[in-house]
Amino acid sequence: MIAWNFERNGVFSVRSAYRLGMRLYHDLGLEGSSLSPEGERKVWGKFWKLRVPSKVKIFGWKIVHNGLPTRANKHYRHLDQQQECQLCGDSVEDGFHAVLRCPHAAALRQAMHGEWALSAEEDLINTGLDWLLMLVDRYSGEIMANLLMILWRFWSVRNGVLQAGDTISIAGSAEFLKRYMSALLQVRQCDDGLQKKGKACLFQAGKVEGRSRPPEDKRWVPPRNQMLKINVDGAFNEQTWEAAVGVIIRDTHGAPYLAAWRILYHCRDAEEAEIRACLEGIKLASRWFEGNFVLESDCSMAVQMINTGRGERSRCAPLIREIQEEGHHLHHLEVTKIGREQNKVEHELAQIASVLRERLGEMSVS
Repeated sequence: MIAWNFERNGVFSVRSAYRLGMRLYHDLGLEGSSLSPEGERKVWGKFWKLRVPSKVKIFGWKIVHNGLPTRANKHYRHLDQQQECQLCGDSVEDGFHAVLRCPHAAALRQAMHGEWALSAEEDLINTGLDWLLMLVDRYSGEIMANLLMILWRFWSVRNGVLQAGDTISIAGSAEFLKRYMSALLQVRQCDDGLQKKGKACLFQAGKVEGRSRPPEDKRWVPPRNQMLKINVDGAFNEQTWEAAVGVIIRDTHGAPYLAAWRILYHCRDAEEAEIRACLEGIKLASRWFEGNFVLESDCSMAVQMINTGRGERSRCAPLIREIQEEGHHLHHLEVTKIGREQNKVEHELAQIASVLRERLGEMSVS
């Protein structure tokens, strides 16, 4: 009698053959994987030992068993007529897209890359329902605990947007995760054996194992010949719901052509402040100068939405369309992402606007 080694009952199935083919195609190997009975027990044991709260582990278990109430699952059960993601509208919202491939989820993951040790983006492959287990099998417990926390947080944000009308704030979610980890670490320091309401301690975030991150270039990089560079930044005040933006335009020698700041008296979150800063920079460039421009921002979400045109369902969609329309007035416009250390001047301009808003007018240009 011949038994199929990649199913518990030894009977061949197309599903297990597909998973095997995907692993071989991506050179993931077989030993210790979730495909073999022995490997499945090992990887699940590693999964349940992840140092995250129990509710986060249960969330991960639901991902593996396709138990999340995604739009694709609701459509399959005839509870929804559509399958597309309601946040981005680009793809079918299955579990993999909902927590990983949605542009908003990718933006949160990108924001946390500089704070926590995470898996490489090229390893986030949809190999079937067991894609999460394959990552657990490949990476350390620390990295998987961090990744699972990010997936859980974005799913919570997604539910808040669709069910309660909340707004997506990548910066707010990143800050929440950092504070959540800090609180759990403090609990562990007070009592290493404390287990309360399913809250266990995470590892302290560190560098990605086996990967050396190149040092970030903190210098401002001049634009190419015959181009001007627009650097923008936004500052948001959660207490007053006010924001300020800073803009500076420089040539290839670093000589400033224009520096400006502006107060925004009605702003919803940090992302809107960053997008409005981009809009202000393009407006000033189109009204004062002619030529080719490079716009730089340290907000990855804003840069992604401007370049791809995605986010039609986002509340910032009108601002994105206005940015694209203003960009048509310029001969040439490139929008790129830079690090925060390269955006210090614009950040200081925005901070000056926040401090001096009571003394000076709404707009100041020099």
